[in-house]
Amino acid sequence: VGDPGGENPFKIVPAEKQREALNFILTRILAEDAFDFDPDLLNKLAPERGWDFTGSVWRMSRIDYPIHDYVRWIQSGSIFRLHHPRVFARIRDNELKFIKGESVYTLAEHFQKITKSLWLELNKNQNINSFRRDLQKSHVVLLTIILLNEKGYFHSDAVALARASLREMHSNIKESLATVLFDDYTQAHLSECANKIQSAYKAQTVLN
Repeated sequence: VGDPGGENPFKIVPAEKQREALNFILTRILAEDAFDFDPDLLNKLAPERGWDFTGSVWRMSRIDYPIHDYVRWIQSGSIFRLHHPRVFARIRDNELKFIKGESVYTLAEHFQKITKSLWLELNKNQNINSFRRDLQKSHVVLLTIILLNEKGYFHSDAVALARASLREMHSNIKESLATVLFDDYTQAHLSECANKIQSAYKAQTVLN
């Protein structure tokens, strides 16, 4: 402060760069075809059976490769990071730090882009594969945690945006179930998600 040649201690990442980073995660890790492996490859996979030579094989719950478990672990870590309360707080604070006239990356845009990407199948009227069903369930659970905010980690804007996302998802799910003939997996999955969202609304009403 006061130094004519001094630089700001922090520099906001340009909005377009933030959008690019989010899009990378959405398309490379969370997309519907992100883990669309060839069956021949999957049949060649096997877990490590003795990496430490101390009998780890006896701690294995199965001897085939648990592909769904690993994909769920990878995707859950990504989606939870995108919804971390500190990430939300920084995005909201940074909205005030962009210079007038600059493109601003907002928390509302953050929520909207993620929700639209994770539930893209509803817009396409297509069945939902098993990886995406797991991911969408995680999304519903995560938004419910934000909505209920039982430990007070999330600020009011995040709670309001989570509620708006859940409301939009519930509306789209109900409309799709009423108009599209899905396979049994997708039908059951969407019905369960709709029920979970409805339960979240009721739980929030009780808490408030």
